[in-house]
Amino acid sequence: MNGSTRLPSKIVSRGFNDDVFVDFSCTYTRTYTVMALVTSAIVCVTTLFGNTLIIVSIVRFRRYFKASLYVMIANLAASDLVLGLAMILMFVELIVTEIQGNLKFCMAASTMKLVSYSTSILSLLLITADRFMAVVFPLKHMLKTNQKKFFCGLMAATWIIPGTAIIAIAVRTTSGITHEFVVCRIGAIMPFAADVASILFMITVIVICTVLYCIILWTVKERPMRALTERLYKKSVKKTSLMLVVSALFLLCWVPFIISSIIVFVSRSLLQSASCAREYVVFLGFLNSSVNWIVYGASNRKFRTAFKQIIMCAFGRIGRRNNTLQLQSSSENADQAVKGSTSRRQQIIMQPVTLN
Repeated sequence: MNGSTRLPSKIVSRGFNDDVFVDFSCTYTRTYTVMALVTSAIVCVTTLFGNTLIIVSIVRFRRYFKASLYVMIANLAASDLVLGLAMILMFVELIVTEIQGNLKFCMAASTMKLVSYSTSILSLLLITADRFMAVVFPLKHMLKTNQKKFFCGLMAATWIIPGTAIIAIAVRTTSGITHEFVVCRIGAIMPFAADVASILFMITVIVICTVLYCIILWTVKERPMRALTERLYKKSVKKTSLMLVVSALFLLCWVPFIISSIIVFVSRSLLQSASCAREYVVFLGFLNSSVNWIVYGASNRKFRTAFKQIIMCAFGRIGRRNNTLQLQSSSENADQAVKGSTSRRQQIIMQPVTLN
């Protein structure tokens, strides 16, 4: 972003021709600082703890989390972890006055935030597409899930594409600033054109996901059990319902930010108040990264059991002699209960797998 920024006045230019100026002094008040400190602390702790549990569970017990959906969930958790690390930088910036407004520090934190939420949005889009294929075209989905290289390539693309674009913008923005200090706020540091493009990108993804989920719901209602057994179909629908909740939470947390951004872009009369409001409501979007793992744990028995095993191991409550994981499977429980007792007692849980 071209144009000068003076730290004492907190005024920066906003617009394609840098002919509009916004005073960000409203974000240097005690109210904003307290709110930002509390929110940053919550996001840091819950995001780093919860999403680490998600990734460790999927990697350590990959035998039970080998479906394509879990690969995408791990990718989403990794993007949320990056945001947790970025919030640590923001927390430090709020309490250490010596680095407030430092250009390099600000660009590093802002870049991490932008890469995080861009990757999260792309991950949600891929998850929605995966659920769409699983319900609407189940046979094709079953064939696709065996292509590990394909899914690895998709996950890499969710990082490489937005990462490359955002880093390029950050480098160009930094080279265009001739002074040492900046107003370290998303609405101030981000070029106006890139700001508009990012919001349009979010809206586009939200619209696509909404359309796909509408088709999924219609398919579930009108064409149940098509090309699948009833048991597999119910499992697929249950996973889809879980991801629908995750997507709905994302929408709920980010819609205020999107609305305030649109007002910033189209209304000069409300530009000042909308810009300040946007800097507040963006923290609601950050909080979204700290709740996804709770949704997984509350809705998925595999995750709940894996979380319990990992936490118990961390606190030394599991003996070294039996370093195994046992994940319950409700479908297997029902099948094995019918068989009854035999010469070798049937297990009602999955066979344990030795941890690495």
